[in-house]
Amino acid sequence: MVVLTVSGMGCGSCESKIKQAIAQLDPQAKVLVDRPNGVVTVDSQQPAETLLALVQRLGFVAAIAA
Repeated sequence: MVVLTVSGMGCGSCESKIKQAIAQLDPQAKVLVDRPNGVVTVDSQQPAETLLALVQRLGFVAAIAA
């Protein structure tokens, strides 16, 4: 399980963008987005660094939560 802190998710479109990108990378991934708190939780076989880089490439400021 990977938990990312993500800023800049201001709308449902942003949330969908992240979910779709992760689904393309790992169709089996389970993604939970807590937009008000800026948290994305991903259950995936992909490494945390890969998921982080993907979200950052979408234009969001993100980090792996401690």
